[in-house]
Amino acid sequence: MTPNCFNATEKGRALREELQKSVDRKLRKLAKNTDVPEGMKVRLAMIEATAEAKSAKMLKDRRDYLRYSAIQSAIERLDSVAQDDQKALTEAALSIWRPGSSRHFNDISSNARQIIAENNQMLGTMASIRGRFFRLGVGLDKKWNDDIFKEAFGINTGNKDAKQIAKEMKAALDALNKKARAAGADIPEIDGWFLPQRYDHTRIAKLTADDFANELMRQTPEGVSIIDRSKFVHPETGAQLMEEDIRELLKAAHETIATQGLNKWDQPGGSGVGSLMNKRAMNRSIHYTPEGWLHVSKKYGTQDIVAAFLSYRDNFASDISVMQLLGPNPDYAKDAIVASVGKRLGTKAKADKIKADIEHYHNITLGRGNAIVSDRVYKIDQIIRKSTTGMLLNNTIVSALSDFKTQVMKAIVTDTSVFRTLQAFVEHMWNTEDGARAAIEYGIVVDTLLSGTHASMRFIDDPLDAANGWLDTSVNAIMEKQGLTAFTNAGKLAAADVSAMRIADDLGTAWDKLSPVRKAYYEDIGIDAFEWDTIITKTKPAQRNGLIAADIVDISAVRALAPNVAAKLQRRLIWDTELAVVSPDIRTKAFFARVPTRKGTVPDLLYGQLKQFKTFLAGSYLNVWDMTIGNKRLPVSTRVKAGLAFLGFGALFGALIMQVRQYQAGKDPLPMDDPRFWITAMVSGGSLPVLGDVVAPYIFGVDSAYQETGQEKGLADLMPAAGIAKKSLSPFFDSVIDGFKGDFDKAIENLGEGAIETMKNASALVGARHVALRPILDHYLWGPLEDTLAPHEYEKKRKAQIKFTRQMGSDYWWRPGATSPTRSPF
Repeated sequence: MTPNCFNATEKGRALREELQKSVDRKLRKLAKNTDVPEGMKVRLAMIEATAEAKSAKMLKDRRDYLRYSAIQSAIERLDSVAQDDQKALTEAALSIWRPGSSRHFNDISSNARQIIAENNQMLGTMASIRGRFFRLGVGLDKKWNDDIFKEAFGINTGNKDAKQIAKEMKAALDALNKKARAAGADIPEIDGWFLPQRYDHTRIAKLTADDFANELMRQTPEGVSIIDRSKFVHPETGAQLMEEDIRELLKAAHETIATQGLNKWDQPGGSGVGSLMNKRAMNRSIHYTPEGWLHVSKKYGTQDIVAAFLSYRDNFASDISVMQLLGPNPDYAKDAIVASVGKRLGTKAKADKIKADIEHYHNITLGRGNAIVSDRVYKIDQIIRKSTTGMLLNNTIVSALSDFKTQVMKAIVTDTSVFRTLQAFVEHMWNTEDGARAAIEYGIVVDTLLSGTHASMRFIDDPLDAANGWLDTSVNAIMEKQGLTAFTNAGKLAAADVSAMRIADDLGTAWDKLSPVRKAYYEDIGIDAFEWDTIITKTKPAQRNGLIAADIVDISAVRALAPNVAAKLQRRLIWDTELAVVSPDIRTKAFFARVPTRKGTVPDLLYGQLKQFKTFLAGSYLNVWDMTIGNKRLPVSTRVKAGLAFLGFGALFGALIMQVRQYQAGKDPLPMDDPRFWITAMVSGGSLPVLGDVVAPYIFGVDSAYQETGQEKGLADLMPAAGIAKKSLSPFFDSVIDGFKGDFDKAIENLGEGAIETMKNASALVGARHVALRPILDHYLWGPLEDTLAPHEYEKKRKAQIKFTRQMGSDYWWRPGATSPTRSPF
């Protein structure tokens, strides 16, 4: 038996003989393995043979095979659905780039997450040490950064943890390199450690190409060469490059770094992503000495060594995923898929439509069209978005409770115990380093300020970079200290654990005895009766220790029998963790990217404001659709039950959020017999569609909190930053107008009001809107300031708030402006 793809081209057929013989040997060996499905044996033989290909003459042959194999796999996806079902054909064609209502077909994004998940298992010490620093709101300090990198190059620093982290990083990178080579990438095995530099392109752009080349060809202040000349070799002969050749290579690299790859957009493949096989070739990289890497990182880099590794690792995993599903030249495979599905759809209009959709997802997946037009506009945009996030990042734990509704839905559609889900979540929250305090701990505001300032000092020559650096650190610290990070991680770990437990519960049940809901659970990732009865149920579960002592499925045991089946199970667990903590996926990005704005432009800045915080809601609804209406394998009763749970639990959590806000504002709980309360609760809990969050304020004439101020909304309030700016800046403008009118007393009051609102918003950047701190600060800090700077303006606002609160059927237990509560809140 020989693969069809060997006859795909006439050219080079003789060079395929060696590979074909290797495939035949693999097939003879696999013929004796009854645990591997017959249809998988040819594919496994191909993969193993190409991964072991050694001779130079087979390199091109291997890429030819991988290119045609990718196309053949895509054709198989199209062949597997009804040819007269145009919707099914469209979904099958797009399934490479985006997940559908099932994970029967592996997509690029899910596959990349699976690669990262496997890689993360090799980084235990690194995760622990880095987490310790980030809990303080800082990145790795200089000593840790230097120690890790020196250890990676074999320089003993005496730091055992740094040595172990360097060992883990090298092993993880080697594992990715092997995957990339098997997928067709030209990545040589280089002596020593190899990690590309992470540059700040704006700093590189300030140098000319000659200056950049001269800078890198010099020595560090310690007298060590910056670049390692021995690793600059000719791609074909392997001979070391001459000085002038290295200089020309560095000058070419300068243009690519400074323009973020825009200089290659007119080349085939566009921006260097059309052919991923050569992307990390040795001759396309700048090779540094250990001292040179650190020198350049400090002068022109953007991240610490671990952050640089993780950023490179995640991008690398994405590239590997693309090559595994689309071959080493993804544009080639994409064009072939477009042609094939276009012919099957029949009409030119339908063919053009699917081509446009595939092109859209393809470009988003490969990161095309994201070049920054204006660095200054882009940095200002980032400052606005980050500061808005910091100002509105309040009550994070309470707001995150709304994610539980998807957990409950997932429990229903997977026939899993809701109690076990909550139990596992509580266990993981308790086991975080901060323990049960994670939900209420605030931390030290001064530490956040100092760490943010420290992070921004390295960019002191560029105020926009400094502001971005400070905001990054500040927002991360707020998320850590208010417990959101621990909350999110606990949700993901609990979802994976509970799914593994539930699969273990099924191991003693034959396929035909599984409930329809459980069959749908496995069919969604392509597991069939044969794989279940002959592979998965033949394994024994592993024991999970902890608060919940239970059996879990042993994926490593499944992998020993059938790697492809283990990959399906792992994909299911990853999908379950994604459902536990909602985040925007490729479909959400594609939806919002239909409006073609370019980064670093004013239209993109404005559009980014309109969609801020809406992408997470959109991602949530897409996942909800996948779990319920979109999943035709589930019984109708289960889908209806899950949909009602989504609405019901979302409303309950939204009601909780609203009542906590009442407490923060010093108010009694809102009466819950008003229909408007429950409609707004659904908005607060994220159970209404995205439009609910936009339309509801205009229906009631108040903001989405329903009970905050009673002030009417305007179109500007659809943009979070615009709403904050209006609240802070409008008093300043009113002050100017009043000054021109000669009403200086009112002008002074408006000036004071503007100053107070600005300070309130700015204080949120250091966590001053924390659920426990806000009522104290409102009455003991902001109240006295209001009475001092703008007494008449705030007195009018307080009266309006009290009147509105009573209209809503509530009252104050701690009135605005009062220094002490008038009674107990309970």
